[in-house]
Parts: sequence; structure tokens; C-alpha cells
Amino acid sequence: TSIDKETEVPTGSGNLAVYVGGVMKTNITVQQGDHQTVDVFSFLNSSTNAVRLTMTDSYGNTATRNFTITMESFTMDWSLGNTAVANDSSMSFYVTPTGNGTKTIYTLLDGTIVASDSVATSGRRLTKVLSGLTHGAHTIEVYGTVVISGVTLESNHLKAAVAVVLAGESTPVVAVKWPDGPLTQYTSVNIPYVVVDPTANPATIQLMEDSTELNEFDVDQSEHVWAYRPLHAGYRMAKIVRGATIASKQYAIQGLDIDVEEVTDGLTCKVDPSTISDLAAWSYGNYRFTLSPNFDLVNGGVIVDENGIHCIRITAGDTLTLNVGSAKDAGMVFGGYATGDRMAVLADKNNSRATMIVNETTLMGEWVMPNPMDGSSEMGINIKEGGIAESINQGSLIYKTWRLNNGQLEIVSVREGGGDFEETELFQLLYLTNDSLAFKEIKPNRGVKEPDVIFEYRHPQPEDEGDDLGIELEEGSFEDFVM
Repeated sequence: TSIDKETEVPTGSGNLAVYVGGVMKTNITVQQGDHQTVDVFSFLNSSTNAVRLTMTDSYGNTATRNFTITMESFTMDWSLGNTAVANDSSMSFYVTPTGNGTKTIYTLLDGTIVASDSVATSGRRLTKVLSGLTHGAHTIEVYGTVVISGVTLESNHLKAAVAVVLAGESTPVVAVKWPDGPLTQYTSVNIPYVVVDPTANPATIQLMEDSTELNEFDVDQSEHVWAYRPLHAGYRMAKIVRGATIASKQYAIQGLDIDVEEVTDGLTCKVDPSTISDLAAWSYGNYRFTLSPNFDLVNGGVIVDENGIHCIRITAGDTLTLNVGSAKDAGMVFGGYATGDRMAVLADKNNSRATMIVNETTLMGEWVMPNPMDGSSEMGINIKEGGIAESINQGSLIYKTWRLNNGQLEIVSVREGGGDFEETELFQLLYLTNDSLAFKEIKPNRGVKEPDVIFEYRHPQPEDEGDDLGIELEEGSFEDFVM
């Protein structure tokens, strides 16, 4: 708290600066009377750190607190990746622990501890050998613990899915490194896997959700990645199938906060790009795609974007019609739409109707608002082509990138003096027109109700140059101008 001595009135919000080793890592605006939690862990080094918190009120008065924080770290690395193939009943790999103290290294096979070793060295690799492996898929896990100053530290856990293929066996092996759940509806997760069929290379596999086949294609015996994107909330069983061999895991799929319900009124055809391997051969009942002459299937067609989402890309000369009535009725059209504009569209579960539309052409440009500190200047953001973002009159905050993800505006920034530490913030669009933009910060749920932080922008106004024609008049009286 900060009180004016004369008026005994609170001085308003203050600025909290966090320094580590004399370098400012971040600064935070703190409202009067708020309890602010500051997480400095990401700023610390594995050594002794001098941490200083400096609070400055609106009068320029400061209060400082100094701390000394010693951080110990314990990490593990190894020679395996996400998946591996072993052609014998034994396999060896390297493990490298890094950290102080005498460490206990645990090796698990299919969830059971099969070995524990005491190691005092740091940064030196150890050879581990597993024997008695049986034909089939196995999971190998390694982690360690160490006690320092009475505190037990646990390292990161290393996991790999291993396909053990023994001579004389003909049963296919599907080894999958399943990510932990729960998963989020419409959000892709990468699932590494390897398929080895002793009788066939390549082998035809199916990717399935519950009893629904999502895709079928041939794979070789190297590692592959399934970009699994659940479209429905609830419990779903993800499966990778080769013949009679099935690798599966049940996931709890969390629904989105926004209401995205399946629209079936008048629906006669459903198109799911994740189930299409050949656009020209796709069919749904009596429906077929008719591709225009010389349709670009190299740069267009069915693709997987940078977020792992399957989609159909339509290049120049082709069109795609999408019903936008649902989005208009729900007030979820931001920035309008016009011929030639670039649009970001969030579709329903059937990819047949738009539930949210953002006009990226309208969104891009310079957006400013009055500086909340004094109101005498303007500050803001420049949203540019190619996902580039730039700060406007914000010396300590440097915007780097932007993107629209699941209907939310994501902005990545760094603080001046904060090194390479990036902050990713999410915002909910409130409105977007040709000359105005507003969005609300989406804060992580910490169990405490926090006030909404809303940013309202407009495009910069051209400076008033007045009627100055560059003519200077000499001093004189009225009579000098009488003719």
C-alpha cells in the first residue's frame, strides 16, 4: 500500500520491477491493496541468485526488498528418442545425469522399477542394459532423485516406446509414446509411434477414434507422428491398428469454453479433412469432389498446418463456400468481410458452418490508445503480415509475434532487459471494425477472481499540420495593410 502523507489518500497503482543479478527481468502493474504473486523461477540460474523487488508508486517513491535464492537443478538426458526398435531380447542405451550430490537413477520397464543405481558424477554418461525383453511393445522410463540440504529433488522423466521384434516372430508390433491427458477439444496433440510387421514393410495401418476409422495409409518401420485432433468432448479411445495388433489409449477430452455445437439442420454432407488421404477419390454417399483442371495438389489439397491440424487448402482459381449464418446470429463476426479480404474461420464440428469469423485484413495495421500513465501520448501495437507484431511507443515491452488460435488472439512479447524470456498472452476479441479494436486478457485460473483487463484501440490519427503555408509576416500596424 502507498498513502499520501498529507491527504491520506491512496496513491493508486504502482509498478513492480523484478531484478535478478542486477538485470531487470520483468515489471508488473500492481493495483493498490492487491496481493500479487510473482514467479521468478524462470529467471533463475542454477547457482546463487541475487533477487531484488522494487515497487514504485505514482509519485516516484520506491520500496525495495532483496533476496538471495540458491537454485539446484537435476536433469537427465539419454540416447533414446520418443521411439526405438530392438531386434534382440536385450538392448543398451546411455543415460547422462547432471546435477550436484549423490543421485539415485531409476530404470523402469512397463511401469515397474527393474534397476536403481547410485551415481555421484555429473555430466558423465552411464550405460544401461535391459535384458529378457519379449516380442511386442514396451515402455522404458528413466528418472532420478537426489537429496540436497534435506530437500529431495526429482529429475525430469525420460520415456520411450520400444518395439521389440524377435527372430521367428510374425506378429506385428505397434509401439506408441502416448502423451498424458486430458486433451482439449479441437487442439492437436502429436503422438509418436513406430510400426514393425516382420512380414510386410511397408505395412498398412488405420488411425481410429473409438470405432471410427479416421485414416488408412502405409508406413515404413521408422518413427511417425499422428497429429490427433479430437473433435468431440467426453471420453474417446485413440487407436493405431495393424491387422490384429491394436495400440490404444483412452483420453478425457475437455470441451471448449465457447459453445460449439454440431449444426445438422439441412446437413447432407460432412467433410472431415483428417479422414481424407486422396482428395480426388473422396466420397460421402453420393457426394464427390470435382477438382478443377490442373488443381494444385502440391501446394493445395489436404495438408497439415503448423499446428498439426488437417485442412483443405484451396489455391488460386478454386472456391470454397461456407455458411456464415451461425456466426452472424451469435455476433461472432469481427471486422466484417469483403471480396479479397483474408479471413480466419472457426468452423463447427462438421466443418460446414462458421461459428466465428475474424477478418485478418481488418485486424492488421497500427492500433493505439492513450498512455494510461499520463494520457499525453499514445502507445499500442502494430499487427503485421506474416504473424509479425511490433510495439508502438512502448520502450520496455517488445511485441514479437501474433496469431489467431482457436478463436483467441495470441501475442508473444519480451521485456527489455529480460533476455530471451518470452511471454505468451491470450486475448478474447470483443469487437473489431475498420477504425476500432478491443480485446480482453484471458488470465490463467489461479483460484482468485481478478478484474478484467480490457484494451481499446483505434488507428493513429494523422497529425494536424494546420494552415501553415511557410509564410512569415513582419510586425506592423493595421494601416500597413490599407490600400
